[in-house]
Amino acid sequence: MPDSSDDVKNLTEQVHKLNELIDALKKLGAPVEELEKYTNRLQLALDTGGDAAQAAADASATLAAYNNAVLKACGDDDDGAVCQAKFMHSWQARNVDFTLSIKNKKSATWNFIRATLRRHIPQAICDRLDSCKAQN
Repeated sequence: MPDSSDDVKNLTEQVHKLNELIDALKKLGAPVEELEKYTNRLQLALDTGGDAAQAAADASATLAAYNNAVLKACGDDDDGAVCQAKFMHSWQARNVDFTLSIKNKKSATWNFIRATLRRHIPQAICDRLDSCKAQN
């Protein structure tokens, strides 16, 4: 899968330049409401996409660390092979839990919702919501 971080950086720079242009046009008295509205939507899409990508990366790293810890704890002997087989048998359910579960505070879905809430809710309110406040 290609890395799109350069594309995101380039688009972010372009949005910044567009905002500078909008500010200059405003000073001249030009009507920029529509352009400003669509630029804000583009920025929201960039921010939301970034939140989703970060949540997925965090969940993937957490799941990989969990899998490695369990497989290491199983050991390498015959009993370890049985342990590993039992563990690997449940991989699909575990992966879904780390991706889609709203109850798993380490899932991509939970972290995406948390990042979205943190972006749009005032900090004083966010600190009172379990699904929004900073993780320990």
